[in-house]
Amino acid sequence: MRAMTLVNRPLRIDGVRVIDVDLGRGGPVVVQVASRRSWLACPRCDFTTSLAYDRRGVDSRWRHLDLGRRECWLRMRRRRLDCPEHGVLTEAVPFARAASGFTTDFEDLVVWLTTRADKTTVSTFAPGGLAHCGGDVRAGVGGEVGPAG
Repeated sequence: MRAMTLVNRPLRIDGVRVIDVDLGRGGPVVVQVASRRSWLACPRCDFTTSLAYDRRGVDSRWRHLDLGRRECWLRMRRRRLDCPEHGVLTEAVPFARAASGFTTDFEDLVVWLTTRADKTTVSTFAPGGLAHCGGDVRAGVGGEVGPAG
């Protein structure tokens, strides 16, 4: 079985394919992904287009659920689009909310844990989750937990 398939199956991230995996040496697992979509979506409205403005020069990163005892980060070189309403923006991704450094799976885990456990437990299961997802916890408790937009 190929390493990409081995990582892709437990991640189960819609709309992307795994193109590289960096297991490192005891550090976080970094998974390079690429979009399966040929069209780009504006992260602020419903506008979609097949025309890319350009490609960002740097990778975007999102904290994902741990793989075993190791942190997992998704990395993707995103395209930019020219939205008629919002101008030039980086494309939306199906696995994370706009302007978030976390996948919706990770955010949903932190929200769920926060409503059922104390801070020590949340910090153990999702290190850094409370410190960085504080606004998302408040939004999630308010009813915004669910699919990425």
